[in-house]
Amino acid sequence: MELQAQLTGRDGQKQPLRVRCQPEAGAGGELRGLLRGLSQLQEQVSALLAPLVEQESGGLAGAGTAAGPRAHNPVTSEC
Repeated sequence: MELQAQLTGRDGQKQPLRVRCQPEAGAGGELRGLLRGLSQLQEQVSALLAPLVEQESGGLAGAGTAAGPRAHNPVTSEC
């Protein structure tokens, strides 16, 4: 079994991700193998996104004004 995903960056560049899932022995072994594969896929995505998150959070910390990126990209929440 294999899990496939594709991460598309803001620039349109696509990064394919692929994880092979080996079923484990016993009852529910395929499901456990799939869960392990999902965990590995999550680790790959985190490893790819972590540098981008750090880069953007550094840019926001340096802005320091109300006219920074949040003014152009407002987030609202309603209860």
